[in-house]
Amino acid sequence: MLTSINPYNGEKIEKFKVHSKSDVTKKLKKADKTFQDWKHISFDRKKELMLNLADELKTNKKDYATAITKEMGKPITQAIAEIEKCAWVCEYYAENAQDQLQKDHIETDAEESYVRYDPLG
Repeated sequence: MLTSINPYNGEKIEKFKVHSKSDVTKKLKKADKTFQDWKHISFDRKKELMLNLADELKTNKKDYATAITKEMGKPITQAIAEIEKCAWVCEYYAENAQDQLQKDHIETDAEESYVRYDPLG
């Protein structure tokens, strides 16, 4: 078992089962499949999910901030600010990523040159 301990006061927060090598391999395979599926999801759907995440973070920021404070010893005001920043980042990329990730043609001696942003994992 692994024990999560509050670094500020030494209080034990929770115990976690240690995963076997087989458990980790299964989780990695599941994560890779999810990533492979994610690459084919439309940007509009990704935008919707990112905005939903931003709403979730803002709605429950005190709960998330409390967890950060307990697990990291970070002052609650800083933890709340961290959650608010994460929500802002979700909103920013939901609104701007599609334009920022467009293929960019560049001039070179080649017939065609461009910068392309592909999800690599």
